[in-house]
Formats: sequence, C-alpha cells, structure tokens
Amino acid sequence: MLFMKIYKEEKKYLLDILNRTMLYTGELDELCRNLRERIEVGDACDDNYEQFDRIYMGRIFSIKTSFGIKSGIRLVEPENANMEFNRLSVLSSLGSQLYGRKEGEVIKMKNGDILEFVEIIYVSKTKDIEDKLKFSNP
Repeated sequence: MLFMKIYKEEKKYLLDILNRTMLYTGELDELCRNLRERIEVGDACDDNYEQFDRIYMGRIFSIKTSFGIKSGIRLVEPENANMEFNRLSVLSSLGSQLYGRKEGEVIKMKNGDILEFVEIIYVSKTKDIEDKLKFSNP
C-alpha cells in the first residue's frame, strides 16, 4: 500500500466526501475504497509541508497514456470536475489512483479487459491558492 503524507485539511475533506458518497450510494467502488485506505493511513501534515513531486488537490500535472500525453490536468473535488477544462475528479477512477502519487511513477489501470499504463510525467511545484483557501475555509 502507498504510504503518503497528506495535508490535514485535505484528509478531513476527502474522508468526509468519501463517507457521504458511501451513505448516499450504500457502497464505494474498489478504487474509492483503496483511496480511502491510503488516506486513512496517511500521515497528516501541516499546509507548510511542501511535497513538490506528488499529485494532491489543486495540483496541475501531465500524464502519458496509450492515447498520448495529456497536459495541464488539475485534480479537483467531484463537483468541480470537467475534463473539457482539464479538471479531473479525485473520486474518478483515474483521479483516485493518481492522488498522492509521485512524478515518474507508472500506475496500472484496468479498462474493461485491457490493462492500461499511466505514467506521471510532470507535477506542478505549487498548489493553486484558490484550492488551498477552500480547504482552510469550509
């Protein structure tokens, strides 16, 4: 299991949204259960702690897949997701697998019967200030 440091506000927010999703639907899919496990065991840290090479909420990143390179993707809350504007939900199948991962990592994802590989080729070095403010002001 991936052990990671996670910002306190993000940890609280993500666990809350995963719990609400479970209450609403009655269950979480396997990828969201995996994300919740990684978040629960993650070491909570202050917002001052900089993790420049990992994908967290608000970070912009680029990935390489069998379809090519996709740049400028931002990991966001489910209600703000819109791939037309490169905003990927943290609870999507891809977003939940990318959360907390490092630049340079390659993850395997099953797409039906096909095994896909996704390589993280770039993670921005700064966090979006709007997203940071959102977590600190509920």
